[in-house]
Amino acid sequence: MTDVRFVEQSNSPMVQVKFRYDASLIALLKDVTSSSIRNYDPASKTWSVHEDIAQQLGDEMLAAGHRIFYGDSPVPAAVPEANLDQFFAAPVDERALVKAKVDEILENVPAQHLHKVFREFAKRLYPDLYAR
Repeated sequence: MTDVRFVEQSNSPMVQVKFRYDASLIALLKDVTSSSIRNYDPASKTWSVHEDIAQQLGDEMLAAGHRIFYGDSPVPAAVPEANLDQFFAAPVDERALVKAKVDEILENVPAQHLHKVFREFAKRLYPDLYAR
């Protein structure tokens, strides 16, 4: 997931698109826009697209899982990951509570991190099976 910022240019029909290098985002930008309505500025490392296509581009990037921001307002801080050490400190006899908490955490985990979190649960709940 990459943060993408759209900034309108004063006295211009172009909208500046800023993001750190991401090959998939560049491919998406090129798929959605034609070369006549986009350009790249190597000095500032930003793309510009025509304002008529900017909203569609933002929607496509959002659908691809990227965070979209408009204007020059600061990017909100990312939500910190859950502290699993604190969760696993619970006594083992609270199985219903553990199952409910695991279900709650797994529902809120982004798809790209689900495998890592599930693996961490398995290692901690069944340490004898995953000994190193």
